[in-house]
Amino acid sequence: AGGGGPPQPVKKRRVRSAEEPLLDWEQEQMLGERAVDAKLWPGAYASGWRVVPKYRGAEKRCHWSYVSPEGARITSKSAALQAQPDGGLSAKAAQEEMPKLVSQSEEAKAALREAARLGLQLVRSSRSNTGFKCVAYNACYAKRPFKVQVTEGGRQLRLGDFSTAEEAALCYAKHLASEKAVAAAALMQVEDSADAQPLLGAGGGGGGGGGAGRGGGG
Repeated sequence: AGGGGPPQPVKKRRVRSAEEPLLDWEQEQMLGERAVDAKLWPGAYASGWRVVPKYRGAEKRCHWSYVSPEGARITSKSAALQAQPDGGLSAKAAQEEMPKLVSQSEEAKAALREAARLGLQLVRSSRSNTGFKCVAYNACYAKRPFKVQVTEGGRQLRLGDFSTAEEAALCYAKHLASEKAVAAAALMQVEDSADAQPLLGAGGGGGGGGGAGRGGGG
């Protein structure tokens, strides 16, 4: 009853769209005109190209995404250079078509079956252009355009490249499972060590008592 003021409005998280391809924090941290032109080519900023951190804090490690005038999100400078002639239009079309293609492939279906067999949950994400967490799409790699990349200990670790998003998501799910297994094993070592300490202490105390008894008998 006490707490007082009017209820605070619920803050909705804005997601990327074709009309607004940049999130608010990306707009705040994106590079300026001179830096964009230096990274790409003279006039890139004026033609609509933007360079933003791949994730919050990525600018400290110089991990950048290149956003084309058409809204395509390109993960490497070389791919951005290849996309320059049409302003990223082909890259944008490929990204929009990509989910329709991979979800129907036999490889994708096999990955889903394998995940179900192993009891693994594929981690989905509305922030990713692939629909899966830690899975990125790069149209420059035609055979295996989906890569799995995670951040561990402040460093980026690439787990592999795959032909479908589902295969990549399965790789990430297995990585999470292995992490849990390592953590569980470490926990067991700690518990075993803790269990062993009282036993060692009890044995040492018993030996001391026996010595005292012998000394009294002599």
